[in-house]
Amino acid sequence: KVSAEGNLIVYENTFTLNITADPLIICEGGTVEFTNNTKASDKITYTWSVVSGNASKVDINEVASPAPKITFREFGNYTIEVLAKDVCSEETKTFDILVRKDPEVEISALDSTCTNTPYELKNYVKYEWFNTPEAEKTIKWSVTSANSASATFDDDTKAEPVVTFTESGEYTLEVEITNYNCSGTKTKSTQKLIVVDADFELKVENQDVTICENGEVAIENKTDDNQGVSYLWSVVDEAGNETTDGWEFKSGDKEEKLPIFKFTHYGNYTVKVAAKNICKTRYHEFKVRVNKDPEVEILPLDSACTNTPYELKDYVKYEWYNTPEAEKTIKWSVTSSNSSYATFDDASKAEPVVTFTESGEYTLE
Repeated sequence: KVSAEGNLIVYENTFTLNITADPLIICEGGTVEFTNNTKASDKITYTWSVVSGNASKVDINEVASPAPKITFREFGNYTIEVLAKDVCSEETKTFDILVRKDPEVEISALDSTCTNTPYELKNYVKYEWFNTPEAEKTIKWSVTSANSASATFDDDTKAEPVVTFTESGEYTLEVEITNYNCSGTKTKSTQKLIVVDADFELKVENQDVTICENGEVAIENKTDDNQGVSYLWSVVDEAGNETTDGWEFKSGDKEEKLPIFKFTHYGNYTVKVAAKNICKTRYHEFKVRVNKDPEVEILPLDSACTNTPYELKDYVKYEWYNTPEAEKTIKWSVTSSNSSYATFDDASKAEPVVTFTESGEYTLE
């Protein structure tokens, strides 16, 4: 009789995986730790893998560990699978991991706006939400400058609200967004905004003026510098045509707030300015009369006879330069010692007649 014997290990036909993960929602760069409470022999083997998501951004410290630590270096939705098996059976279990990244917001440079004009922010703000569920997105707009009371949002929790300002000035707009699952991280962005008066007042104080040739006219302009006003100066002649003749800028140029004009030739001019901001254009003008001293010359006089009217019309020459008729004054006289023997018909005439009652040498002026 021959016999033999051997040892046989009999395993339970099934086992039940009891593995948990904490947390299932993490921030970018975070780590999920797994806990294994499976009741089974030490003959169970484990294999961990990434079955959904960017596997190259996942670090599993030990792929064969019963309870590894897994780090996620990029936001996204991931599915982690563990395969457990022994000689009789195998079982898999998956874990869905939500990996978030802090949101970002940026307000770009803001164009100026006008008072009492709705200002849409939709073209100026950019959001980046990284795997943040819609229900968890929070937005809060505010004006943080001292004059905030004059600013009103249609809805300060909207992504792209409309804001209206009742007063001009410089404002600071701020938007703040929150992602509650990234350590309460709050991201904010601020930007300056210039609000100008929709009905600004142009305060150029220059009025009509008379100057002499080569004289200067300095502009007196007290317009508020905070109204975003630009200027365009011009000069027109008597015919109403814009001209560059007869004048120049002593300082500044046509776009200066306070230029100085120099008029190099006599004549009648009109100085004009168009002042505008993004809301309105206003105008002002004033006249400049440029005088030049008149000239007069008495030509050599022929001799005359006593008691004979002597007409001076052929002996005197006048040059009047932009002198209005009402301002022309003429005064004839005899300056020599025998002046009492000379009589003018009208000493204020341009071409008077003079009569002499005594012979002699006379000086006419």
